[in-house]
Amino acid sequence: MDFLGFHAQLHPRRHAVTDMASGRSWSYAQFDRLVAGIAAWLADRGIGEGMRVACLAKNCAEIIALHMACARLGAIFVPLNWRLSAVEVQQVIEDCEPAALFGDEMAEELGLSAEDIFALESRSRSVEPMAAMQVPDDLPSLMLYTSGTTGKPKGVLLSERNLVGRSG
Repeated sequence: MDFLGFHAQLHPRRHAVTDMASGRSWSYAQFDRLVAGIAAWLADRGIGEGMRVACLAKNCAEIIALHMACARLGAIFVPLNWRLSAVEVQQVIEDCEPAALFGDEMAEELGLSAEDIFALESRSRSVEPMAAMQVPDDLPSLMLYTSGTTGKPKGVLLSERNLVGRSG
């Protein structure tokens, strides 16, 4: 279930998200429009079901929006741990093989060829927002990397169903 879209319909003007670092905030309708625009922009770039979209950035609202946009497309969001070393980040990127990589100044410092995550909001306004699609909630939506027992990062796939804690 698309909880953001649901709440945007039910309570469009109610406060949804505040980015504490920047002080920016969005209502449910505004954030839903942001996510729909990012999803459309990603789809225009060929991002679709099963493709991975990685992100190396410190916490910001754009990370949430990017994850939700990926979920609407059936793509897999891969947040990269900004506390990893440059070598470890590179290993994770090579392992997950992202179709797109977004980042902030941290990605730039590591010399990664990443799209500016803070440009997503303006890019989302440059396209017609994507209508919500019914994506099966058992499709992988998020890939988190964990070191496990060997010390080498391993990608763990989670579905939207896993994320909301619902059983079949």
